[in-house]
Amino acid sequence: MITLSNLDGLKTAMGSRKGQLVLLGLVVVVALVLRCWSFNEVAVASLKVEPDSWEKVKLARKIAFKDKSPKYFKHPRLMLNTSAILLRIGAIFGYKGKKRAARIMVGYMVALSIGTLLVIYYIGLFAFSSRRIALTGAFVFAVLPIGVVSPHYIKEDVPVMFFSNLALLMMILLLQTRNRRYYLWCGLTVGLAIGTKLIALTLLPIAVLTHLVYLRQGRTTRESRLFWQLGAGCALIAVGFFLFNHQLLIHFGEFISETTEQAEYARKGHFDGTIFSPWDYLWTYQLRYGLVPVMTGGIVLASLTGMGWVLYRWRRHLAGVVLLAWVLTLYIIVERSPAKPFPLFVRYAYPIIPGLVCFAAFALIRGAAAVTRFPLGRVWGPLLVAAVLAWPSVHSIVVVAGVTRDTRVRAADWIHDNLSESSTIIIDGKFYCPRLNREYDTRRKRLCKKKRMWSQYDVDYVITNGFNFNRYFVNEKFIPHSKNAADCYRRLFANCRLVKRFLPEYGIQTIGFHNPEIRIFDMNECGTVPIDTDS
Repeated sequence: MITLSNLDGLKTAMGSRKGQLVLLGLVVVVALVLRCWSFNEVAVASLKVEPDSWEKVKLARKIAFKDKSPKYFKHPRLMLNTSAILLRIGAIFGYKGKKRAARIMVGYMVALSIGTLLVIYYIGLFAFSSRRIALTGAFVFAVLPIGVVSPHYIKEDVPVMFFSNLALLMMILLLQTRNRRYYLWCGLTVGLAIGTKLIALTLLPIAVLTHLVYLRQGRTTRESRLFWQLGAGCALIAVGFFLFNHQLLIHFGEFISETTEQAEYARKGHFDGTIFSPWDYLWTYQLRYGLVPVMTGGIVLASLTGMGWVLYRWRRHLAGVVLLAWVLTLYIIVERSPAKPFPLFVRYAYPIIPGLVCFAAFALIRGAAAVTRFPLGRVWGPLLVAAVLAWPSVHSIVVVAGVTRDTRVRAADWIHDNLSESSTIIIDGKFYCPRLNREYDTRRKRLCKKKRMWSQYDVDYVITNGFNFNRYFVNEKFIPHSKNAADCYRRLFANCRLVKRFLPEYGIQTIGFHNPEIRIFDMNECGTVPIDTDS
C-alpha cells in the first residue's frame, strides 16, 4: 500500500509543512475577509435579495424550536437539520430572533465555503502531487467572485458543493494511498452529499469509476477482493443520507412525491418560459452565461486548458481523470436540463466549480513552468499567473464593496422620498424589485408574461428590474415566448417616460442575486408606440 510516508514524489511536493500551513492560513484569512465583509448587514440583506433565504430561516427555526418535521420535501434536510442544531446552540447562549438566526445560517454557509477551500487544497495536493497547485487552487477559490458571494444566500447549493467535493477527495485519497478504508469514507460522504441535495446522485457513477480505476491499479488478487469494504461503503451511503434526514424515514412517500415534481421541473424547465435545447447554444449556455460571469474568463479558460491537459496525459493523472469525469458528467446534466432560471442558474453547477478551480490551478502552474524554458521565462511565468489571478481578486473586492448598498435599497429610498404614497404602482414580479412601505398601493405582476401586458393596468408607475427582462433579451433568438416578452419590454421602454434608473456603481457588482438594474416608468406619460403583441 502506498502511504504518505513512502510516496517520495508527493512528500517532496508538499515541501515544508510549517511554511505550507502558514501560506494556507493566509489564504483562509483572505477568504474570510472577503466573505465576511459587512457581515451583519449582509446576513440580514440576504433575507431580502434572495427569494428562498427567508423560507429556509423559518424552516430551520421551526425544526429547532417548534415542529421537528415541517412539511417541506423539496430537498433533503441536511442543511435545515444542521442549521437547526446551530440555532439551538445559539439559543442556549441567548442568541435568538430571526435576524440572529439569519446571521447564524449565513455564518454556517461561510464556514462551509471555507471548508470547500480546504477541500480544494487537498484535492490539488493529492490529485496532482503539487503543493503549488494546491495553494494556487485554494487562492483562486478564495478570491473567486462566486465563491465570495454564494455564502450570502441561505440555500442548499453551498453545502452540496462542500459535501460532494469532500466525497471526491475521499475517492482521490483511495486511489492515491490505496488505503481501502477510504471506501468507508467515500460511502459516508457520498451519503451526506445526497442528503444535502439530490444532484449529488451524480457521484454514484463517479464512485463506480473510482472503483474500476482502483482495480486497474491493483497488482494482487488480494487487493482486488474488496467485497466487505464495498458492502460497508454502500451501506454507509444510506447511513450518510439518513443521518440528518431521519424525518424522511416517516415521510418518505411524501419526499418521493415532491422529488418527482422537482425532477419534472428539471425536465420541463422554469415557469418563465425560457426553455430551449442545449444544441441551440452548442452545449455552451451554462459556460457562457453561467460560469464565465461568476468565475471570470481567464479562470474558465485556464480550467478548460487544464482539463485538456489531463485528458491528453490521462495515464499520468488517473485521479485527475476521476475529477474530470465528475466535472463533465454534472456539466452535461445541468446543461441538458432546460431549467435555467435567471439570475443565478449557475448555482445548479456549483459542485463542479471546485473541480474547475483545481484544473485552472493545474494549468497555471504547469503553464508557468513551461514558460521558464524560454528566455526571461522565470519572469514571465509568475507574471502570467499573477495576471490571471488579479482580475477575480479585483472583481471580488468591487463586488463586496457594493453588496450592502444594493440597487433595490437605493431605489426604495428614492421612491419613499419622491413618489406620493397615493401612487398606484405595478411591481414587475414577486422578487428582485424594491420593497416598499405598506402605504403604497402596489401590485406584483409579471408585466410581459403571456397576454398580461403592462398596458392593461391603470396605474401611475411601473417598476421593473434587469433580472426579469434580461432573461428574455438573452434567450429571444431561440425561444418564441422570450422574443414576444422581449418585444413587450422594448415597447415599454420606448413608449413610457423613464423616471429613474438605478445601476450599481460598477457593472460587475451585478452578480448572483445582488444589484439588478432597476427602472421606474411613469405610466401617465406614455407615447403612441404600438403596444399590441401576439404573445
